[in-house]
Amino acid sequence: MSVKVTTKCTYRRRTLTQNALFLQHVASINIDYYQPSRDVQEQFDTFYATALRLLDQFYPQHAIMTTSHYPTMSALKLKHF
Repeated sequence: MSVKVTTKCTYRRRTLTQNALFLQHVASINIDYYQPSRDVQEQFDTFYATALRLLDQFYPQHAIMTTSHYPTMSALKLKHF
C-alpha cells in the first residue's frame, strides 16, 4: 500500500495572446537602467524588479495541488482545463 503524497505546484500559463500583449507592451516602454552614478547592484536590482513585475503582470502564477497518483506533467495539463 502506497502513501498518497500531495504537492503544491506553481506554473505560469503561456498563450499566444499573452505573448503578443507582452511584446507589444515591452516594445513601448523605455528600459534604460544604465546610470553612471548608480551602483551595479542597485542597477541589477532595479532591472530584476522590473522584469519580475512584467512577468507577474503578463504571466501570473497559478497553483494546483497534485498527488503522487498522477504524473506531474499530466496533472498540470489536466487541471489547466
